[in-house]
Amino acid sequence: MSLDQNRFGLLVPMVMSLLSAASLQAAQFHVTVGSERKTSGSTISIPIMVTAEGTVGAAQLELVYDPQRLHWVGGDAGKLTANTLIDANLVDPGHVKIAFAGGEDVTGTGAIYQASFEWTDSQTGPTTLRFAGVRAWDQATGLELAASASPGDVVPTVATPAAPAPSASPNYLLFGALALVALFVVGAAIMLRKQARK
Repeated sequence: MSLDQNRFGLLVPMVMSLLSAASLQAAQFHVTVGSERKTSGSTISIPIMVTAEGTVGAAQLELVYDPQRLHWVGGDAGKLTANTLIDANLVDPGHVKIAFAGGEDVTGTGAIYQASFEWTDSQTGPTTLRFAGVRAWDQATGLELAASASPGDVVPTVATPAAPAPSASPNYLLFGALALVALFVVGAAIMLRKQARK
């Protein structure tokens, strides 16, 4: 067996060990748009949800939306990042970067951010929020985690239009009563005239 073969024989277990360690660190970090939304007038608060299978120490994501329909207002930390430094930065209309780092680890499933928007049009159809990029890092090792994202549709809350007032339909009973009164009056007048001629 040559020296190169000996090195190869030692290298294979090392590579397999590294791959095994990397797979252990490849905990999933999935981001999506939550469904528990709150509205106040034209403002809507949308939770940014994550599922972190490991302990995430830092992450950054880019939220993309239609600026013709939504206007960025700001936001607050979610339940999973209540004790974590998190911030959002409006890059340009329709593009916001959200990042957190430091503080407590983020793990499990929940909201990391409550993003607030105002509706800027009167359309009733849904509009899509999606993530242009998502990255996350393990708290203990600093290794980057496998991250993914899925978009979500947001539908504006539109007041239910008032039911149209019922059209005025003819009141046949009233007309009938008026006709009887008119006949009675005419009949009485005729009888009075006849009596007056006698």
